[in-house]
Amino acid sequence: MPPFVSIVICTKNRQDALETYALPSVQKLNDPNFEVVVVDDASSDGTQQFLRDDQPGAIRLRVVRNQRSRGLCHARNVGLSCCGGEFIAFIDDDCA
Repeated sequence: MPPFVSIVICTKNRQDALETYALPSVQKLNDPNFEVVVVDDASSDGTQQFLRDDQPGAIRLRVVRNQRSRGLCHARNVGLSCCGGEFIAFIDDDCA
């Protein structure tokens, strides 16, 4: 059995990037043995609502929200602490 993989995506005020690039890209993965952890670093745009209401149904998606912005390094550490995978990959919200 292939290893379970966690994909961490950190974002802040980048709903369009998540919706256009990162989430559709991970939906195309052929291996079902992964989870996606999105860390929202206190977005003030529609990112949180998008993640709550319009989640892609085909992937395991976990959303973690920082109540105040603490920057990318902190967001990555938060994401890391929420992962259940044997392997962990970090991608940007605009990766395709």
